[in-house]
Amino acid sequence: MSAEKTEKPTPKRLRDLRRKGQVAHSSEVVSAALTIAF
Repeated sequence: MSAEKTEKPTPKRLRDLRRKGQVAHSSEVVSAALTIAF
């Protein structure tokens, strides 16, 4: 794979990445809460 990107990400791609980021973030919050709770 090429290290440098020549095209800007499409809005859909950005939206998908943002959604994945939110999912990962929320699961981190849940696991942190469980760790603190127990």
